[in-house]
Amino acid sequence: MICGLLHPGSGLGNMLHRFVGTKSLAVECGEAHGMIGMEHFKGAGWMTLQTMAVDVPNHIESPAGKLVVDDAKGMTILDGEYQAEKDFLPHLEEIRDWIQVQPMAIPDICIISHRGGEYTLYPDLYLPQSYWNRAIEIMKLKYRGIHFQVQTDDVEAAKKQFPDFECIHDIAYNWRAIRYAKHLIVSNSSFAIIPAHLSPAKEIIAPLGWAGHNKSIWQMPDNKYSRFTYIV
Repeated sequence: MICGLLHPGSGLGNMLHRFVGTKSLAVECGEAHGMIGMEHFKGAGWMTLQTMAVDVPNHIESPAGKLVVDDAKGMTILDGEYQAEKDFLPHLEEIRDWIQVQPMAIPDICIISHRGGEYTLYPDLYLPQSYWNRAIEIMKLKYRGIHFQVQTDDVEAAKKQFPDFECIHDIAYNWRAIRYAKHLIVSNSSFAIIPAHLSPAKEIIAPLGWAGHNKSIWQMPDNKYSRFTYIV
């Protein structure tokens, strides 16, 4: 069996990349797949993963907060980020079945995936107003009369950048809104990567350089996705 790890300190985006990355490898190897640490899964209650919960002796490493397996019992344990296209894109159609949520009817609006929280503490990481303004202007020029709705982990920060738009903080609603959006503007957060790829979106605008956007560098080359339109 091939197993992935769900570290308790990871966000939902990172958890899902670990899931689809390790399950993709399991499928390619013809192995059974499981996840260790399902009790830490941040999508519990509204998202179902097509996998097995594996119970093996483990502990949480301090201060990193990583889940460490004490006895693998002959299993292959994989620990990685799995955010590159090669890690999940070949199995995109299968992922639609692997990650199950209640479908959502989204009107013909543009969904903005905003990341605040701890990002606001790091000027090199938190996206500037100029990025959002340019992305919104592009959408307005391409789709006359389009409306916007913001999905965020931080309504207070979002309201400062989008004072005229509705800002929603509800992780289940946020993820599903991105998953079923017809138009998307995303931040440099892993939260939106998988639902954006699963979406029917006609346009997905993303920050050039991803985590290195504010420094004008590609800090994480794995975050170059062929489906995204990157802007400065």
